[in-house]
Amino acid sequence: MSDEEKRMSVEAVMQSMADLRFSVSQFQSSIEDFLVSVEETWREVKSSLASIEARLAGMEVRVSTLPIDAEINVEEMKAMNEDLAAISKEVSRMRQRFQTFAEATLVRVN
Repeated sequence: MSDEEKRMSVEAVMQSMADLRFSVSQFQSSIEDFLVSVEETWREVKSSLASIEARLAGMEVRVSTLPIDAEINVEEMKAMNEDLAAISKEVSRMRQRFQTFAEATLVRVN
């Protein structure tokens, strides 16, 4: 192997290493972006879920404290059913948002 061939071979290896280091750096950056996004989204979701749990707990307390023989307040029951429907929609939206987020993130990382 001539000196010129050796020099070209060494340059090719060095270029390959530089390219690979750049690729690794980009991959690391995309993972970091993903983890930051996940953490931010998780904080939002936890807050929303805590709010939902508090609403459900409040409703449960109201229902459980009703005397067995008491007359049911139709308007209050109607309001609770509407609240439950709203909570159900909210949870469905959160699930859809999470699924969309997860799919988009996988595309970005890959």
